[in-house]
Amino acid sequence: MVNVTDRKNSGEPEFTDVQAEELINDYLIRHNFTTTRFNTKKLGGLKSPDFKVYLNKELYFYCEVKNPMLLVNDITKMFHWTTSISKIRRFIHKAVQQLNDVDNHHNFPWIIIFTSSHFQLNWSNFSDSYLGYVARNGKMIRDLRHEKYVSNTNRDVNTVDAYIWCQVNSKNKIIYQLVPFINAGSRLKVKVEKIITKLKPSQSENISDINSQKYN
Repeated sequence: MVNVTDRKNSGEPEFTDVQAEELINDYLIRHNFTTTRFNTKKLGGLKSPDFKVYLNKELYFYCEVKNPMLLVNDITKMFHWTTSISKIRRFIHKAVQQLNDVDNHHNFPWIIIFTSSHFQLNWSNFSDSYLGYVARNGKMIRDLRHEKYVSNTNRDVNTVDAYIWCQVNSKNKIIYQLVPFINAGSRLKVKVEKIITKLKPSQSENISDINSQKYN
C-alpha cells in the first residue's frame, strides 16, 4: 500500500520539483533533444507543460514532469494502494489539462515523466494506476476500476501518448531506473516509439530497466 501526495505542499526538501525538472531536462539533452520553456505571460492565464522538446530544431513533443512523494496515512499509519492510484491519476488529469491548453488538437506527442526518490513508490505503482487495479505475479489482487477516481480519469490516462517512470537517487540526484509505458492506442504511436527508443539509456548511464537489469 502506498500513499502519495503533491510534493509542493509537503515541505519535503529531499528531491524538489525544480530538481526533478532539471534532472529530466539534462537527460533529454543528453539524448540529443533540446528543450525550451513556455512563456507563461503569452498564454493568457492558460496552463502549460514543463517543456517543448525539439529534435534537429523541429518541435517533436511536449513533456510534463511530475514528482510525487510517498507519505504514510495519518490515520492508519500505513501506505495505501488506493491513495496511490487516485493521486497519480490526479497528476495525470492535471497534466492533460496543461498539455491540452497548448496543443488542443493534439498534433504532437504528449509525454508525462514521473520521478520518485522513494523505492516504495515505483513503476509498479504507476502500472497499478494506469490499469486501475493492483496485480502481482499476473494475478489481480485489488480491482478499483469501479471507483470514480478511476472511471472519471480513464479518458485522460488514455489520451497521453507515453509515460516514463524514473526512479531517482535523491542524494546523488541521478536516475537509476527508467521504465517507459507507451499507449498502444496512440494515433502518434510510430513517432512515440522513436522518441522512447532515443530516450533509452545508454550503457554508460548505468540505468536499470523494468527488471532492474542494465540495458545492453
